[in-house]
Formats: sequence, structure tokens, C-alpha cells
Amino acid sequence: MRDLGPLYQPAAIGTLPDDALLEIFSFYVENASEVYGFERMKGWYTLTHVCKRWRNIVFASPRRLNLLLVCTSTRPVTEMLDFWPTLPVVVQDRQLNIHPQSRMAYIIGAVRHRERICQIDLGNIPSFLLERLIEIMQEPFFALASLKLFSKIGSVTVLPDSFLGGSTPRLRSLTLSGVPFPALPKLLLSTNNLVVLRLMDIPHTGYISPEAMVTGLSSATRLEKLYLGFHSPRPRPDWPGGSSQPPSSLTRVDFPALTHFSFHGVNEYIEDFVARINGRLLHKIFISFFHRLRFNILQLTEFIGRIEHSKAFQKAVVVFRPKHTYVTLYPFESTTGTTLTCAISCTVSEWQLSSLAELCSAPSSPLLLSCLERLDILDGHNSSEHWRDDMEGIQWLELLQPLTTVKDLYLCEELALRIARALSEERATEVMPVLENIFVENWQSEVVQGVIGPFIDARELFGYPVVVHRWERR
Repeated sequence: MRDLGPLYQPAAIGTLPDDALLEIFSFYVENASEVYGFERMKGWYTLTHVCKRWRNIVFASPRRLNLLLVCTSTRPVTEMLDFWPTLPVVVQDRQLNIHPQSRMAYIIGAVRHRERICQIDLGNIPSFLLERLIEIMQEPFFALASLKLFSKIGSVTVLPDSFLGGSTPRLRSLTLSGVPFPALPKLLLSTNNLVVLRLMDIPHTGYISPEAMVTGLSSATRLEKLYLGFHSPRPRPDWPGGSSQPPSSLTRVDFPALTHFSFHGVNEYIEDFVARINGRLLHKIFISFFHRLRFNILQLTEFIGRIEHSKAFQKAVVVFRPKHTYVTLYPFESTTGTTLTCAISCTVSEWQLSSLAELCSAPSSPLLLSCLERLDILDGHNSSEHWRDDMEGIQWLELLQPLTTVKDLYLCEELALRIARALSEERATEVMPVLENIFVENWQSEVVQGVIGPFIDARELFGYPVVVHRWERR
């Protein structure tokens, strides 16, 4: 064995002082939590069974080691409360639908200890269990820091105004998926420490207007991540909400800590919502629309303009996938700034193209696209059968028409031929007038070269030369 000197002599772990052991325990428990996930209690639980000294060190530092008692549908909390010291309780189980109804008693029994519960994370909640939980959770849970409830769409159970006693002062993270809670804004007024809010698959019975949502969040000055996602578009034209005031007269609510914002729903809702807020530190925005024929993103554009570190978008990446298509805008690569992704839920190829073209030509879109220099077009489908040849040429040109400042066009192998055909049409000399380079993935195909040749020749004839390159996409 190599001699590493007196400073590197091995020592028996039993000779280490308590503070050194605590440092090792902290590292072990943290990594064990990542490995075991929901079974994170296994980390410190194992340490306490080694010897009395280790057990004393563990129980002397409950906060440092984040000691928690975890209750699931297979582990009743009553047994743990009788054996372990007084520690915070976590109630979690994401697969409640696979357990027999008798096991639900463990969950119900754990929730009754509301003075010690710090986290609730329950998924696939049956309606009968949600109803029982609502009966129990009519009073404040003052220790509750994280609440996650996932239910299948179609449940008729609506969380009432009295849920959690209408007050959750220590709540830092709230996630509801498929769980209707129209009275949520009232509860949010008490969540001054809220950092993460995720409302996913909001059903019709849980609809909350943009005005009510912003009002409810007005006191959440520590909010960092916000996700609002609706299960389906609201009926038109009599959708609830919608401001009768002109946007310029609205008093906006500031979210000084907000860095991530995601939305899935209808155009009108997001326009009304962002007209009422400021998020000056935002650096990631993801907006997903239901498919439609017309878009208006005027308020969204102005909202982005109010971001403190907002930079001109220099690069756009368009991706087509089986169920949706999206475009992501990036700032100049040498700077830090906000990225914006706009997605459209749609499965038919020509609808994906036409919707994306409409989005890029919508009012105020030119302001977002005015500095684009690079455009990537990628295909995320598993086969070319998704694409149809009829009418596609015109639709590709409609998509490319507004992008008048693009100098570099990057095309994936699957779509290069289709776009090349569109560019070869007679009017294509009017598309992307400052285009200088086309990068094609695996540029070897004589077919693609033959199709794109007329476009290159036409550009050369009019004094706008374009060079084709091979693109090695990583």
C-alpha cells in the first residue's frame, strides 16, 4: 500500500468525533433520499440501528438530518408514533388506486395527526378517499409545508371553502392535479411563504378566473415557480372572467421572486392573466395553447418586455411532435436572458403547420421575432407517415414568411426535403430575404440537393447567394 504520509493515515470510524460523524451522516442521508425516493426514511433509520452512539447523534440533530416519519398505505403511522421520537410526519403514496380499500385507513389515520404533518403527497386518489380526507382536513394544518394531491379527471368531489380551515401560513409548495378547488384564491391569501404553485389539469368544476387567481396570489411575494394548466378549453364565448377594463388601466401585481412560469390553456386566459402581473426576474416561460385558428399575444409580448433581464431573441427552435408542436425562442448565446416556449396541442400535421404559422404572424409576434438570426426546424415523430404532401409547400412558406431577419437555417434530415421543395417554389425568393446559410443534417442526399438547387440558383440570380452546409447535429 502506498504511503500517503502522516496527514492521510486511515482511522477507525469509531475514533471520529461526533461532529465528523454527523457530517458523514448528513451526506449519507441526503444521497439515500435520492436513491430511495419515497422510502427516504431508510437512510437515517439504518444509522440508528448500528449502535447507541450513532442513534444518539442522529436523534440529537433532527433538522440537520431532516428526520421524518413517512406513512404510506403499507406503513401505519400509529406504530411509528409509539416507537420513534416526536418527529414531523410525511403522508405519501402515489399509487393509492392499487391498494385495497382497507389500506386507506392507514392514510386516514395519519392525516388525523395534523399538528405533526409537514408533507402530504397522494396520487391516484379514489373519490371516496378524497371525500374522507376533506372531512378530516377542515381545520388548519399549521405544520404543513408541502401539499400534493393527484386525482383522475372526472371526480365530482370539489374541495370546499373550509378546506384546511382556510389558512396555511407555513405552506411552501402546493400541487393540485385534476382536483377542483374554486375557492383556492381565498386560501392563497394566507400563504405568504408559498414558493411553488402547480395547478394541473384544472377541470371545469375548479375554474378560477384570471382576476381571482392574481388576487389570491397577491400576497405570495416569495413565489418562484408557477404552473397553471387546464384540462380543456373553456366554452366560448361566455367564458367566466375577462376584464372589462382596458389593460393599461389595470393595477399589476409584482412577483419579485418568480423565475419560472408555465401555462396550458386558451389564449384569452393567458392574455388576461399576464396583463395583471409583473415578473421581472423570469428566465423561463412556457406557454401551451389548445389548438385554434387565431392567436393574440399582445399582452404576452408586453409582459415579456417588462422583464428586467429580457434580451432580444436571436435563435428559434421549432419542433414537431405527435401530439403538439412548439417553438422556443432563445436570447443571444453570449448573454443570459429569458427563454420563451410557445406550444400548440395538435395531432394533424397540416394543423400543426398552420397553427404555428398563425402564431408567428399574430399581432405583436414581429416584435418577438424581429432579431432572429438562426432558425432550427426539427422533427420529433417516429416516422414520416405523419406528414402529408398536399398543401404542405404553401404552409411551410407561410411559416417562414414572417422570419425576415433569419440568416442561418438548420434543417433536420426528416424535413429537409419537404422544406427544400417549398423553398424551390417561384415565390420563395421573397421568403427570408437575408438568408445566407442552410445547414442540412447528414447532407449527402442527391435528391435534396437536386430539389434545393433551383432555390439556390434563383437566390444567386437575384443577388442573394445562399450556401448549403452539412449539419452534424449533436
